Amino acid sequence: MEDRDRLLGPSVNSQRPFALDPTPLFRYVFFSILNTPPNFLWQQALETWFPAYTHPSEDRKVAVGKGAGHKRLHLGNTFMKLLLDMTLGATVNTVLFVAAMSGMRGAGQEEILETVQRVRQTPPPPL
Repeated sequence: MEDRDRLLGPSVNSQRPFALDPTPLFRYVFFSILNTPPNFLWQQALETWFPAYTHPSEDRKVAVGKGAGHKRLHLGNTFMKLLLDMTLGATVNTVLFVAAMSGMRGAGQEEILETVQRVRQTPPPPL
């Protein structure tokens, strides 16, 4: 939140003009560059384990000859990918993001661990 506020400059109610702080922007961009390849591999692994589309011959529920040769969306696999990505994937990404941002601000290992613990204990905002 602190970086986001500094990145966007003063609030809308402020009398000062908008100013972009390049330091937090650089941190976000740098983290995104580092984080994209592992996330791509995670999505590939999910697709390998739970393919979104199956051929009718691979799906026992589809009668032979019905839509032969066409791929079909597998709702169960799609749901599993969504569930795993929104739970396990989001948790790991959040911890890595908090740790990386703290580290890039110069925090030591103990401070990074304390920050991660604080974030883990903070309840999510109401919908």
